Amino acid sequence: MDVPHEELTDETVSKAIDVGMYFGMVLLKNHPSLRWDFKTESKRFADYGQPVIVGFGAAILNPVRIAITLAYGVAAGTQSGSRLGQVYQFWSDKAGG
Repeated sequence: MDVPHEELTDETVSKAIDVGMYFGMVLLKNHPSLRWDFKTESKRFADYGQPVIVGFGAAILNPVRIAITLAYGVAAGTQSGSRLGQVYQFWSDKAGG
């Protein structure tokens, strides 16, 4: 596993959080079967206490984590912003269309 050498600025992280929350809101608007949740059962859970989207069966989506990971990819030059559309399509399909 490659560890990113690029560090994101506070401003970039803040914008990535905004993008992630917007990404999640768009998914919820287009798929009423989805909903926000907070998983607090186990502190060992990677997304403990963070807003996640449920309704994909067993899968749980942390849209902020997706956006921050994408921001690291853009900073490293291994991803482009258009990747977010592909990720949206993946999760939209998983939600049922």
